[in-house]
Amino acid sequence: MGTVAALIALLVLTLTQGCLPVPPPVPPGPNPPDAITRDVVPEFNGQAVQGADVNVDGEHQVCCPGGVTTWTKPTSQPTMDITIAAKGYQTWGPHPYDFRQGIGPYRIPLVPSRPFPAERGFLTIRDSRFWNDEGWPWLWRGASMFLLLDRQMAGEDIQPQIDWMVTHGVNVARVFVAGVDWPDHGLLYTRPDWTPQLGLLADRLADAGIRLEATVCTVSCNDVARWQPVVQAVYDTLAGKWNALAEIANEPHVNGTALSYASFNRRGILSANGLDPSHGDPHVVLDYGTTHLPRDMAHFPRNSKDLFELREATGKPWVSDEPIGIAEYDKDGSGARTTNRSAVASHFALAAVFGGGGTVHSQFGLEGRAPLENEPISESLMQTVSKVWQCIPPEAQLGEYRAPHLPGFPVLCPNASCSTLEHAYATVRGSRAWVVVPMPTPGWTAPGQCEDLPIWRLE
Repeated sequence: MGTVAALIALLVLTLTQGCLPVPPPVPPGPNPPDAITRDVVPEFNGQAVQGADVNVDGEHQVCCPGGVTTWTKPTSQPTMDITIAAKGYQTWGPHPYDFRQGIGPYRIPLVPSRPFPAERGFLTIRDSRFWNDEGWPWLWRGASMFLLLDRQMAGEDIQPQIDWMVTHGVNVARVFVAGVDWPDHGLLYTRPDWTPQLGLLADRLADAGIRLEATVCTVSCNDVARWQPVVQAVYDTLAGKWNALAEIANEPHVNGTALSYASFNRRGILSANGLDPSHGDPHVVLDYGTTHLPRDMAHFPRNSKDLFELREATGKPWVSDEPIGIAEYDKDGSGARTTNRSAVASHFALAAVFGGGGTVHSQFGLEGRAPLENEPISESLMQTVSKVWQCIPPEAQLGEYRAPHLPGFPVLCPNASCSTLEHAYATVRGSRAWVVVPMPTPGWTAPGQCEDLPIWRLE
């Protein structure tokens, strides 16, 4: 009995003294939120697309004063349809999105819209013009991207450059595919991964609907023993790729002409040798010609009309391949640059009417990149060239040459004011005509002008 009494006493003591822990009451949990707030950011190359219209179930916000658009939605309806529309980009959506998913901003990459269809299929040359695989005349809309392969092989993401070209209607990227002998940049062909990287670049451009002009020799082009296997390796690597074009040498009149006369198995790739009659080279052409026309501002606005004479003399299409570069500054002489919008528009309009087209040269393109935020003039000039290309269709090349002093010049000028113009050029095809007036006097105009460009379209 003593033992039992002791146990009972211990139990009573424990309960009254609280020696055994008693768990505290559990407070009721918070009520689930009745609303969810999320940020939505339309982006391009990691930057918010300013001015984009973000539509969430019929409600609109314009991106993005604070870098994001912010939305609050009830938990009872967490799935919303999002649509984004922005000038220069393909419309995104409508796509359903559950606001309960993930954390942080919902970042939506936009895809640039393109002013021209993506390139596809092999080109041919006949009647001194380029033709696409659907049997239509084709216009060269190029851009210098000299160090694009150099940047890719350095591990840089080159998608921004590709997207920039798509947005501006570029259909040929001119790339120094074997590298350059410049400070901080070397010749690429000595690296073991060179040809695989070259093939990858061509494929990436093809996926974006862009052709590659592979410019090979950029230094010591008289050293045929050194460069001939390099050029052949380019042909072998690009063989069978519909978007491949080749230029054997850049500026042979500077770097040496011997390689341009060498023999290669071109593997069916349309090619230029780089020889340039405008710099005293003979009229020796492979499939097409590339010319670096004189860069003095007195002639630059209209010297791309020389492509017509080159075409007539050789029976091959010619491209204004490296004219004055567009830039944030003006510079004469070596490395000439311009900010003159009317001059740039005039040059590329004449190249589109009378030649195979042209390649926009620039400081940013020389470096193989897109324009930076501190290069607004360069970007604006490129947009101007894109508008020129949209004003003049490729079939304009098929018209007959006319000038004010020749019979059949289109009736363009009110009150015969063409007599005050020093230069004007036209191509006439049936009932249609395209007239280019390089550097018209400010304020001079006539019916049929394409936007505010020195181009007139007449029916």
